[in-house]
Amino acid sequence: TSYRASSPEGVPALTLFLSCSRVPPICLSEVSRPNVHMGDLYIHPLLPLFPTCAIIDSAIMSRKTQNELHERVTEALSYPDAPEFDESVDGLREISPDDLKVAFEELMHDPDAGLALGIAKAIGRLGLIDSSHLLVVLVDEPGKWFSHTERAAIRLAAVESLGLVKSDRGTNVLMEILETTQDELLAAETIKSLGTIGSPRIVKRVLEAMNKHPHLALSAAGALAQIGGEEAFHALISGLRHNDEMVQSASVWALGELGDERAVEFLVQSAGSGDPFFRSDVAWSLGRIGGIPARLALGAACRRDPEFSVRQEAAKAIRSGMVLKGKRS
Repeated sequence: TSYRASSPEGVPALTLFLSCSRVPPICLSEVSRPNVHMGDLYIHPLLPLFPTCAIIDSAIMSRKTQNELHERVTEALSYPDAPEFDESVDGLREISPDDLKVAFEELMHDPDAGLALGIAKAIGRLGLIDSSHLLVVLVDEPGKWFSHTERAAIRLAAVESLGLVKSDRGTNVLMEILETTQDELLAAETIKSLGTIGSPRIVKRVLEAMNKHPHLALSAAGALAQIGGEEAFHALISGLRHNDEMVQSASVWALGELGDERAVEFLVQSAGSGDPFFRSDVAWSLGRIGGIPARLALGAACRRDPEFSVRQEAAKAIRSGMVLKGKRS
């Protein structure tokens, strides 16, 4: 026997096929589409004995659980600029990545600007690599009805999160952005994210950006220091010879962060032709690198450099103990 329950509009909502015609029918007072609640159904006491009814009960409970999850995620992400946002997102860690992925995909159907920004931030903070495709969507089209400021904020957050989740597709998207964007702020954030990813294949693209756009030198040099390795080291050494002072200074700072003792010789050579500010930067960098060669170079600067500020920076590096210990703080 087949019993059919319908929504108030008369649209078929649920069909039960029971193997015994003597079982009383299921009484349906109301069915909401797409949300079905347990309170809507009156089930005869004998019906739970039949598998069909167990399936219906499970489906309703599953939908109820999905609704509760949807509401919980929405509440956690709706206020991305609130001080407690990070804490709210961290509370979602107890939910499985697969369930969060489904919830985020549902929320992406028609989000407001705040929710879209919350999704962009949360995916990176939670490290949800399987949801990185949503970040790509937010980078490409943050929302055509949003204001320019809202779109920019969402795009920047999505770029940052692409660096945190470290997916191959995200890396490719970031390198494409770096090559095509005219937005300096977006380019700087993209370089930062590429540095967070840390793949050696990124070095060439970041170096090209630094040489082409000196105003991005600090971001690019920082990314190279994060990536590390031979290619990054030689890229920063080449930056010392660049004709732009911003690139030179950024390279000096990054070599200090990188901490490779091989850089000492190149830093000392570059200091010979630099102004006092540049020589002070070199002294700071030598202090960060540490080791005997750096200590000798700093000692020479303390004794011979004509500028007091340079001698002071060199002495500060020695007194701090970083050089003597041969390590960076």
